Amino acid sequence: PSSEASRLRRLYLRARNSYIRQRFGYPKTERTWWVRGVGRLMALLPHRRIGMNAMAMWLPWQPGGKLLEIGSGNGDRLALLQDLGWTVSGIEPDAEAAQLASARGLDVLTGTLQPEAFTAASFDAILMSHVIEHVPDPQETIRECHRLLRPGGVLIMLTPNTDSLGHRLFGRNWLHLDSPRHLHLFNSRNLSKLCSDVGFATVRSTTTLRDANWTLGASLVLQSGKRYTIGQLPLVSKLLGLCLFYLEWLMLLVRPRWGEEVLVTAHRTG
Repeated sequence: PSSEASRLRRLYLRARNSYIRQRFGYPKTERTWWVRGVGRLMALLPHRRIGMNAMAMWLPWQPGGKLLEIGSGNGDRLALLQDLGWTVSGIEPDAEAAQLASARGLDVLTGTLQPEAFTAASFDAILMSHVIEHVPDPQETIRECHRLLRPGGVLIMLTPNTDSLGHRLFGRNWLHLDSPRHLHLFNSRNLSKLCSDVGFATVRSTTTLRDANWTLGASLVLQSGKRYTIGQLPLVSKLLGLCLFYLEWLMLLVRPRWGEEVLVTAHRTG
């Protein structure tokens, strides 16, 4: 990338991190007032604001907190949360991605979550973003998360929502069906029930629009009979996807369960 692009990227990350610190109660470290202002301005755009919230997985500050991210990829989120003050660990099935994360100095295991991989009550927070739909036995995975959490700990999951506007509009061409990689699909009700069934006492669910512009734009491409490559959309599809994002954003005012993704937050009590 050009040096100019790199400078813009660094500015974006500083502004994003400043917003995240303010939004979720982390200690503020950004000293430059106009960078803080850029973060606030970005947050005025719903598709930017939701993306920034999701990067932190809506996780508020917990001094001395320890967290595990299941499906931690190349470590981008772990690096952010470590910078925010968490003691972080990750587990990632893709060996190349896990190696990239480890090369950044992050504590990341290669593989999938197995029983007894960690001792009980090891973590204050466990995060899974687009993971639970890939595992063979979602209930066992959630049960293991319950075992690994300390009393008061939280499990936060983000996954495609079968009740979404996109699924209603595009049917079999909805991007998140993604067969055969997705083994299970959820809505707010059935994912919340899985958490309750394994012993989580407080379970809250909502839906969100994170990356809905890409999801809806890609679904348009699939509906037209063309092939979609991850991260690559024609400009027209990008613009149409963004228009559909804002249509869905308005729809959520009256249909709050129609977001493209389910967000479940489950707390463990004693």
